[in-house]
Amino acid sequence: LPPELAQLKALTSLDLQQNALGELPAVVCRLTSLTSLDLKGNSELASLPACIGDLAALEFLGLAFTFELRALPPEVTKLTRLKEISALESGFVKTSQLEALRAAMPTTRITGREEGQLLDQMQKMEAEGDRIQKEEDAARRKRLRVR
Repeated sequence: LPPELAQLKALTSLDLQQNALGELPAVVCRLTSLTSLDLKGNSELASLPACIGDLAALEFLGLAFTFELRALPPEVTKLTRLKEISALESGFVKTSQLEALRAAMPTTRITGREEGQLLDQMQKMEAEGDRIQKEEDAARRKRLRVR
């Protein structure tokens, strides 16, 4: 990202989805008016800088599908306005940090593993429903009704 980005002091939303970021450029931390930062799909993103805690206005942090992100810096708990961290399939949700984070940030909704498990269950149920429907359709085709 260009350093000139820091001049956008009034910027409230930054969508960096699927940009193959390996790290979050520090210039983002100077965008203190941000209320939404979406990093979804940056599967190579391995860490967030400690300065993420400087984004005091942040309400949404999108980290879904950031597979390499194994931990969040402790400074993320300074984000007192944060309402949601979307972390489905993020690397850190598979660690004990998720529960510690939920305990440290009780007013922040942190989506993660449970939602992924529910999604898996829903997909399995849908597949099972499709299978049953196909069996019923096949059984109907085998019957001949004459009146």
